Amino acid sequence: MKVSVDEIEKEITEIVGFISCYYNKDNGNEISERITNLNIYLARTSVLLSEAQFIYDERFSKETEKLIGNELLTASTINNLAKSRCATENKLLKLVDRINSTITHQLDSIRSQLSYLKSFNNQ
Repeated sequence: MKVSVDEIEKEITEIVGFISCYYNKDNGNEISERITNLNIYLARTSVLLSEAQFIYDERFSKETEKLIGNELLTASTINNLAKSRCATENKLLKLVDRINSTITHQLDSIRSQLSYLKSFNNQ
């Protein structure tokens, strides 16, 4: 099933809302639940990253094909024009990639917080 730019943007907006919100770093249950949700979002953003890459590549290919054959344009000009016409798709691709990385870093940080809470509570 092909996913649209709008569908990816909608899902990314939801994910960004979650990763941007405050959570109680002193509540082990809340941290554990957050880890579970982040793991789900990490898996989902991996799929969205693949979809965004496909959308970008497909659009870039179409834009390049439109420009090929124009004898007034050099190969680098064709490449630059095609890239500029795919700016929205490229922005989406980069955004999904950065969100995926952000989730990975948040998971590492939150796991450290949870370990700290466990060690603190065991003292």
